Amino acid sequence: MKKYTTYKFRLYPNKTQEAFFKMNFKCVRDIYDLIVQNMEWYYMTTGNRLFSKISYYREKYPYMQEADSSALNYVNMKLKGKWEDFLHGRSDDYPHPGPHNNYNDSYTTQAVENINITEGKVRLPKIGYVRIKQHREIPKGYRLKEVTVKRQTGDKYFACMVYEYENNVPAVKPQNVIGLDHSLMKLYVDSNGDTPEFEHYFYQLEDKIKREKQKLSKMQKGSRNYTKQWIKIAELYQKASDRRINALHKISKALADKYDAVCIEDLDMKGMLEQNGCLGKLIMDNGWSMFTSFLQYKLEEQGKQLIKVDRHFPSSQICSHCGKQNRAMRNYDFKNGPYIKEWDCPYCGAHHDRDVNAAINIRNEGMRMLSV
Repeated sequence: MKKYTTYKFRLYPNKTQEAFFKMNFKCVRDIYDLIVQNMEWYYMTTGNRLFSKISYYREKYPYMQEADSSALNYVNMKLKGKWEDFLHGRSDDYPHPGPHNNYNDSYTTQAVENINITEGKVRLPKIGYVRIKQHREIPKGYRLKEVTVKRQTGDKYFACMVYEYENNVPAVKPQNVIGLDHSLMKLYVDSNGDTPEFEHYFYQLEDKIKREKQKLSKMQKGSRNYTKQWIKIAELYQKASDRRINALHKISKALADKYDAVCIEDLDMKGMLEQNGCLGKLIMDNGWSMFTSFLQYKLEEQGKQLIKVDRHFPSSQICSHCGKQNRAMRNYDFKNGPYIKEWDCPYCGAHHDRDVNAAINIRNEGMRMLSV
């Protein structure tokens, strides 16, 4: 079975290469807007679809001839698919021009025959060898499909390299199974009663971000100092994001290595945000959706499974000892509480920790789904 994975490496371009990247970002933005405008005008005028050729734009706008032609063709190809999906009702996402964020630029090239990594450098089309920090080896048999060069806040450049590989790992028969109950404060509580070492990284930097924003509010908008301060704030947000992603990768990796199957609830995080706006910051800082996506692909790479239990399954109401449902536990208001941490089953008298009991029920339901 063909699978795809992405390796993200830090780039260290010199001044000339950095200028080329910025020029390429501009050309990609410009050609995106031009193609969208021409497609829209042609469709409104004739009722037909316009299939643009990159050669037309490169002749009309000479500065685009210096850009990576594969990157421009990639934009054209993606826009064609996006426009077709919209016109045929397969998507509601209407293609429209910018605005674009100049502090998070990127371009994608598929000219993989010109790309290779050797001796701490990566060879990219039109620019040659760029220094790279390759912290992971590419396994043998992996085929490079495309490379995205992106710039993050603070002029940090990265190469996101997509590889195709054959995943012939045999399916593992689940024997060691664990259940996870989502927790806003601890990320999750598992069916063994354990919690991961996870911190809320945005809250750690929130006070510093507030102070920097106060400084920004006193500066003249559009000035050089204003731009520097804006970048400083954006870097703090990026630092919190990087720390969160790093922690979630480590936690999901440990789970995937230890267990044959992991059972979780199929939660609607968007719905939780809408219903509990006062906890929106905490929910977003938790990163549950990102964690489950990391966990799923790490398990699949080893032939293991992520079991998603229906979100309406009453995991917090069922006694994991006798199996009967205590409906008194269903009335829980995130805003007003109170949060019932522990309870006693009215049928068998078993004492439960709410989160651990829910995790056990999720594991039991996941194992039932596996056996069906």
